[in-house]
Amino acid sequence: MTRLLQRAHAREDEDAVAAVFGANHELVRALANKRAFSYQALVTSIPLALGAAGTARHDGDAPAVLVVAGVVELVLIASIFIARQVVRERVLTLIAEGAERAGLRVIAAARQRLPLTQGA
Repeated sequence: MTRLLQRAHAREDEDAVAAVFGANHELVRALANKRAFSYQALVTSIPLALGAAGTARHDGDAPAVLVVAGVVELVLIASIFIARQVVRERVLTLIAEGAERAGLRVIAAARQRLPLTQGA
């Protein structure tokens, strides 16, 4: 949970990419979406926990709150995975264009995860 909180509030990658490529760059928007969805998923965990506690206490509307919060949480989690994939695609495009020399952490991390090619 602490790691999710740290990632939800981290804007360093967004700010660094914006400084190099501009605030309107696709990668900046993709990183912002990923951060926003992470924060929203974190916030949605509150009604999810309250719904679970209310259901355990047999409160009247608690099961409905639990179901709705659960559906919203699942949609947000799916959105996080989609946003992560979009970030990865944008970073790989930048690597293919030779932008890995920009010294950005998000690009360097993705470059390290790429498999080495023979003859390179």
